Amino acid sequence: MKTRLLIIVLAVAAFVGCNYTAEKAANANQTIYFGGDIITMEGDAPEYVEAVVREKDKIVFVGSKAETEKQYGNEA
Repeated sequence: MKTRLLIIVLAVAAFVGCNYTAEKAANANQTIYFGGDIITMEGDAPEYVEAVVREKDKIVFVGSKAETEKQYGNEA
């Protein structure tokens, strides 16, 4: 009886752990780049920016590091 209860508890713990990992993996698709020369080629002339956010292989934000941390700091 104790063995059966232990197996059930371990199975539930593994299931809960897997769901948590899946949620974290969904946010892992977002990357913030900063701290170097970032040049955008949008418009007629190149422009330097402080940070870029990439999500699932697409650039979703370009701007200052402070604004990036405000909008994406806890997610990436």
